[in-house]
Amino acid sequence: MNPNLLERDFSYFRSLYPPFGAQILGFVIQEVEKISYPESFLFDEYPDAITLEHMSDKILSEVQDELCATTQESQLPDGEVAVRNESPSLALLIKALLFDEIMLLRQRRASIL
Repeated sequence: MNPNLLERDFSYFRSLYPPFGAQILGFVIQEVEKISYPESFLFDEYPDAITLEHMSDKILSEVQDELCATTQESQLPDGEVAVRNESPSLALLIKALLFDEIMLLRQRRASIL
């Protein structure tokens, strides 16, 4: 596939993301940019699955921290603060966005080389 066409398609479909998805994508892109140097494991033939899992978990934690900071803490009847719930759907969304971003980065690099 033509790299310019792929880039255009990614841009178009990302423009259709709902606001929350776009916000999460921002966290994903930030994390990927931190480690997208030339010798990064991201460019290995088979990137390490455990490291990818840790990246995903780190992004999930950052997203949850942001959500907690932007929403009011809910108070339980006895005055205790509710603990944030783990969301399997949110974790899966982050993994999907992370893997898509890595694939796009790898495609860009392959088209340059």
